[in-house]
Amino acid sequence: MERLALSLAALRLSKRRLATALRIVQPDTLLRWHREIVRRHWTFRRRRRAGRPPLTADLQDLVVRLARENPPWGCRKIQGEVLKLGWKVGRSTIVRLLRRQGLVPPPANRRSLTWSKFLCQYREFIWATDFFTVTAARLRTFYVLFFMELRRRRILLVNVTEHPSAEWVVQQLRNLSVQHDHLPRFILHDRDTKFSEAFDDLAEASGTEIMVLPARSPNLNAFAERWVRSVREECLDQMMDN
Repeated sequence: MERLALSLAALRLSKRRLATALRIVQPDTLLRWHREIVRRHWTFRRRRRAGRPPLTADLQDLVVRLARENPPWGCRKIQGEVLKLGWKVGRSTIVRLLRRQGLVPPPANRRSLTWSKFLCQYREFIWATDFFTVTAARLRTFYVLFFMELRRRRILLVNVTEHPSAEWVVQQLRNLSVQHDHLPRFILHDRDTKFSEAFDDLAEASGTEIMVLPARSPNLNAFAERWVRSVREECLDQMMDN
């Protein structure tokens, strides 16, 4: 009797363990596993299609360099330039590469040429000229005319007068042209009437293009304005304080 009781107890324990094990996996799970096995059994293996080969490190460096050194270029332009060198690169590949490098692919970042970009690109060929005034201790006002080379921030000519005129300004440009072999490609000045047509004609006769600034826009002649500020703060104001 004891053995029978032990056998019945062991059977009941085995049933409980079996029921617990069956609760772990639901019928839907078993059916899903079966369908997955059948699907894999009857699915024919397909050959993997060969995609575009990855870009070499040198080619990636070339694309990034072209984008950084030529901001106005779009992805199609870069694609064409790379193709001239014998490499065929997809436009979408260029877009993804530039985005990984933190560059906004053109034309998303394409904008019209601003004055600041223009001055930075052509500063080697630009002179700026302007006036500023100095009031002496006896309240005499002097007008200072200067010419600046933007590339080196170098002052080419400075002259002072109490009575500036258009003829006097033309003579300063004439003296400056004698001191240098040739005038620059561009001369930048504001709409002051002392920069007359005779001044522009003399410059254009030497092959120089005159760039007249809009009215009330000193920020467009920022290099010259910054030099004037330095002269006042570091020289003139110190002399007045002493």
